[in-house]
Amino acid sequence: MKNVMLILSFMLTTGILSAQIKIGLRGTSPSFSAKEVSKQFYNIDRSGAYDLKYLSTRTSYAYGLGFYQDIGHAWIGGDLLYRKKSVQYSLDEMGKTERGAKAYEDKFKELSIPIAAGWRKNNLKLGLGPVFTFKAQSDYGLLEMPEFSISKRKIDTGFQFLVGYIIKDRIHIDVKRELNFNQTGEDYQVRGKNLNLKSLPHTASLSVGVFF
Repeated sequence: MKNVMLILSFMLTTGILSAQIKIGLRGTSPSFSAKEVSKQFYNIDRSGAYDLKYLSTRTSYAYGLGFYQDIGHAWIGGDLLYRKKSVQYSLDEMGKTERGAKAYEDKFKELSIPIAAGWRKNNLKLGLGPVFTFKAQSDYGLLEMPEFSISKRKIDTGFQFLVGYIIKDRIHIDVKRELNFNQTGEDYQVRGKNLNLKSLPHTASLSVGVFF
């Protein structure tokens, strides 16, 4: 949280000191990623086995502050956004005559800081850059199972690509593709070993900013 406040302070201070940097409000649509991945493991006394499936990752609407600056035909910008995220799993006990998967969900409240730079031609802009996500609050659903423990990670990283259109030099409409560098369930350990689901969520979203 301290790092987030330092970044926000820098953005606001820079905006005040430079008339070329615009500060604005930013909102981003929900996103969805689904590529099922499964992993089998023994229960705690090794008397049976489970089949764990990752189902999907969903984010809520995100909203917050943004900054933007033109540098000749280039540009640089970034946002500080609050959002909620949920990750869905199913867990099936293998070997039972009557099998039924049970649903589990991780819930997060996050501060996302996407930073991008790129090229602008008239009202069209292209850009790319890193994304840093800070977990402000975490609720891990699979901890209900004794086989699971947590090695909590506070920061996720990723990369974004975007295509945007600027209206009257104030309204920015961006279509973004975000690639997450952290595996789904990377915080989890199963009986002392990393879960390693080998799934990297990729999401797409629509973002609108109004700058002053």
